[in-house]
Amino acid sequence: MAGYENLLVIFYHSALPVYESQQIKYKIIDCGGLCSKQNTLYKTVMDGEAPMQKYTNLMWAGFSEEGLLCSLNDNGVVSGLNMKSEQWVPIIDLKT
Repeated sequence: MAGYENLLVIFYHSALPVYESQQIKYKIIDCGGLCSKQNTLYKTVMDGEAPMQKYTNLMWAGFSEEGLLCSLNDNGVVSGLNMKSEQWVPIIDLKT
């Protein structure tokens, strides 16, 4: 779980591991909306699968100072989420 301004991201196991691959998903929630009779205070902005390769574990996740959602797996790969295309992009491999 991590936060940035009014955004909250939660990473969770969606199912049991299959063939040594983690089934980790994320959900980004906007916590800054106004509460009215028709709308709720919390709104899900985006949800999907985390960038996990086979035989890896999620080590860290958080937002950069500019609001880029990043994750780090135990292979040393840092990935960032492109909010427009809703795709994870590898940023750097810390082991090479």
